[in-house]
Amino acid sequence: MGTSLLIVAGSYRRLGNCEMFAKDIALRARADSISLLRLTDFALKSCTGCYRCLNPEHRCRVQDDLYFILEKMKGFDGIIFSIPTYVLGPVGQFKLFADRLACMAVFQPDFRKIRAVSAIFGGIESWRGVTQSLVNAVIRMMGFDFRGSAFIEAALPGESLDVKYQPVAQGLADALGENSAAYFPCKTLQCPSCGSDLFFIQDGRKVCVLCESSGEYRDGQWIDYRDSKRFTARGFVEHFEGWLKPKVAEYSAQRERHRSLRETYKDIGVWIKKEE
Repeated sequence: MGTSLLIVAGSYRRLGNCEMFAKDIALRARADSISLLRLTDFALKSCTGCYRCLNPEHRCRVQDDLYFILEKMKGFDGIIFSIPTYVLGPVGQFKLFADRLACMAVFQPDFRKIRAVSAIFGGIESWRGVTQSLVNAVIRMMGFDFRGSAFIEAALPGESLDVKYQPVAQGLADALGENSAAYFPCKTLQCPSCGSDLFFIQDGRKVCVLCESSGEYRDGQWIDYRDSKRFTARGFVEHFEGWLKPKVAEYSAQRERHRSLRETYKDIGVWIKKEE
């Protein structure tokens, strides 16, 4: 059976670094079929926070292309997420996609069978921001078998195809292979659990901002590292079933109080609107 790969590109730019580098990865992985999905080709709207999608039998009320995209992601052997950095974070279309994460829970059984890697692009290494950490967190929470990620410092068209990045492309290609080793090259300290490079200090321990795993880091080694398992299937269920759904029920139980509060504040101030 042949290998099928899907490239999910986040850039508006046609045949730019995101697209060409991802295609180079797919060619190096010797894929028998390559499909492409450009997020900016589809309509994605903001989450309205109604929580309807927390019930598996209900679909999101927002009318856009989200479910079309999710359905198209099913059935591949591997997925390459190729996302650019805009203002220290992921491109806006990916943020809209990520905000609808609760809708994706019903797709997890299919996504767990699919290996995934990410290629993140930015013009300056020191301005990489939070793109890689946030994109990788979304990939994990969607349920994919996450196998590798790399940041590519490439601002000029085609710069990602320079010789210095060929080993990176090959590393990500190899990571997509069945029973292959993971590939996470990084110049900064990484969380062993989720790959994030964002930490805060609490009681002398480094705590990952995204997954809350923690430990002490000395002389190049993690000491007493504790994995929170937030981005596992169990962690996902604990958050949405154990915390979020009870919060929705709590809101319903206090609906009259909330209605009273809204009446108190609804007529304060004047909204600025665009004239017809």
